[in-house]
Amino acid sequence: MTRPSPHSVLGMAMIAAVFAVNVYRAAHQSITADEAFTWDLYITNPLNWIFVVYDANNHVLHTLLCRLSVQLLGLSELTMRLPSLAGGLLYLAFVYKLCRLLFVNFWTFLLAMAALTLNPFLMDYLSAARGYGMALGFLTAALYLVLRFFDDGPEAANPNRATVAAVLLGLAISANLVFLFPAIAVAITITPLRIIGAPARAWSRILLWAIGRFWLPLAAPAVLFLAMPLAHAKKDAFYYGGNSLLETTLSVVQQSFFHPDNAWRADTTPAIIIRSIDVIGRWVVPAILALVFAALIPVGLRWWRARDFHALSVLDRAYVVIALVLAISLGLLMAAHSFVGMAYPLDRTAIYLVAMFTLACMLLIAYGRNTPIRLLASVPAILALAMFLRGFTTSYYYVWRYDAGTKRIFHLLEGHPRFNPGKPMRVGADWRFDPSLNFYRQMYHADWLAKVLRDPPPEAGGFDYYVLLPEDEESTRKLGLRVIYRDPISDQQVALPVLRGASRQRTRPLY
Repeated sequence: MTRPSPHSVLGMAMIAAVFAVNVYRAAHQSITADEAFTWDLYITNPLNWIFVVYDANNHVLHTLLCRLSVQLLGLSELTMRLPSLAGGLLYLAFVYKLCRLLFVNFWTFLLAMAALTLNPFLMDYLSAARGYGMALGFLTAALYLVLRFFDDGPEAANPNRATVAAVLLGLAISANLVFLFPAIAVAITITPLRIIGAPARAWSRILLWAIGRFWLPLAAPAVLFLAMPLAHAKKDAFYYGGNSLLETTLSVVQQSFFHPDNAWRADTTPAIIIRSIDVIGRWVVPAILALVFAALIPVGLRWWRARDFHALSVLDRAYVVIALVLAISLGLLMAAHSFVGMAYPLDRTAIYLVAMFTLACMLLIAYGRNTPIRLLASVPAILALAMFLRGFTTSYYYVWRYDAGTKRIFHLLEGHPRFNPGKPMRVGADWRFDPSLNFYRQMYHADWLAKVLRDPPPEAGGFDYYVLLPEDEESTRKLGLRVIYRDPISDQQVALPVLRGASRQRTRPLY
């Protein structure tokens, strides 16, 4: 019996460990505003709402699977997040397969595995009930199959690999619309790579093959899931994004390398962290990106000498595909911004760029022809990995850190007195909290709590309790509220009117 290689043992152990962390987070972390909004708008309402009420929150395929999970297994954080966990597992599995395919050196393999799985920015979306992790899993699986398709050579190429890859790309778009750009970039890449080097008389046949075997299978699932929702979409539904690629870069640098340093409030971020984010985003990342594209030149020369793309090494072919997909994705984003005014991706909507950029950087390191060169090239990656590990958390999702204490607050309110016996407790909450508080109201069948509404807002007064943020300090002062709990992770505050609380000993401060 053949003993498993160290690559296999440690790689699979890393995948298992990361997946176990994802499951723990999915089961234990408080539901977030966006997750709860999906539940409130698309799961509590009739099924057809998913197809006729469009919002950027609606990641259609993912939303359908969330609905199915909740209907079969009941409402909880875990059941809402099961589809994302499955997509995250798909991503982890194909990261392992990609790294086994591309990185022969043991240490480069481990470094690539760690870089692609331990980034806290990526990890957040491998369990949160949003479509980003699922779409990333489909994209990664598709890239692996495309690389294997080119590994087979022109005569032995298995067309089914290309077709399955195309379907996976269509599913990625269906799970999250922002993946339209990398999906098109892969399709644009695979077509000329099949044509270049082929006899001119075969070009029309290859083009027909690309349309029938790739473009149409890619479009089919996307049209199936998205045609009706997008037909009901309005322009203002696409509201999330930035004004420049610099904003894109700064947002992902901040969440990847400085995950624990921003308590979601900009005024709490140390100045040195802000300067570091600016330097890395403005100078370091563009310099590395330029190096990634510059490295295409020697690869191109080797391709020109060989006269055959399939004659290149596995590493060279992978580098061409990944670098071209990354470059074309960026080009499509710039074209969409220039011609139709589409916003650039911001933090989570740029998740595919982070994954592909990371993989391209790891391929650059693998090009080191000897150990000293490889070690020198690995230094930035090792520093980045140290920053990733520093940002490891199972307490909150970065974008929704402000909501991390909502479940604790719900249980705190459950144990506090009701000021109108026989009537449900009335809670006035910052607008970001009503979806998640109502989620727990439904999950625990909490008849003691009245539905939390945005109108009237908490500053109108007259509530039994208030769930606010530090930025609501003016409302707290005007209403004469006393803070009885401040969450250590999210900084959320529970408060009540001073006069009403003064007559009840049970409403003592809890922090």
